[in-house]
Amino acid sequence: MKQKIQITAAELKTAAYLLMILNHVMYALFPKIPGAPAWVSEIHWFITRPSFVLFAFLLSEGMVYSRNRHKYLARLGLLALLSEIPFDLALHGGIWVSGSQNVFFTLFLAAFAITAAEELENEESMRAGICLAACAAAVLLRSDYDALGVALVLVFYYYRHQRGKCLFLAACLLFFGMGAKALWDLRSYGWLWDRAWYYGAMELHGALAFPLILLYHGEKGRQLPKSIYYAIYPVHLLLIALIKAVR
Repeated sequence: MKQKIQITAAELKTAAYLLMILNHVMYALFPKIPGAPAWVSEIHWFITRPSFVLFAFLLSEGMVYSRNRHKYLARLGLLALLSEIPFDLALHGGIWVSGSQNVFFTLFLAAFAITAAEELENEESMRAGICLAACAAAVLLRSDYDALGVALVLVFYYYRHQRGKCLFLAACLLFFGMGAKALWDLRSYGWLWDRAWYYGAMELHGALAFPLILLYHGEKGRQLPKSIYYAIYPVHLLLIALIKAVR
């Protein structure tokens, strides 16, 4: 019998980080092709969109296996704060851009919602309220993937024992995100079908992460030290910012 292909958490992390770095490098260092349709000049968005879906899934797994959730939260929060200036320099060209916060704020809010909700064992309405509040906070902060990102983590966590239902709900969220993004662009830029279709459909490409998640079998695999994983995000952003400064 042929051995079934299986993927470890370490391999999922590697894929997520590589796609994320590719996305940031292309966005920050390679401008749009003049006169080309959006889907041609920014096709990397479609290729790299699964990155956040993988990070959302990995965070849900981290919340399951973390021995100390409060320390886990503290690390996520500290990384979000430390990464904000590198994030703004690399992707927005300024030291502080209030209209866009890095993705670790989104991941922190999702992890906080899970931690706080589970400390209220028999308060279902309060638990639901905390999850909704975390989604709202992500929107107000304008963190990457905002409410969609928080909701994806929550779905992956609370439906982790029902893999089929979990991915179906995640697909529904991505579809909703597609519609919301398209409508927002139509409101902001008028009836530019090329732009609205492109930016809306881009959300659905996160579903390309689903086959990798289905192949995941729950093993950690050979992972790098935690400090390296945490350092990758701000360090690669600082390198991109430096390259932009000397070009």
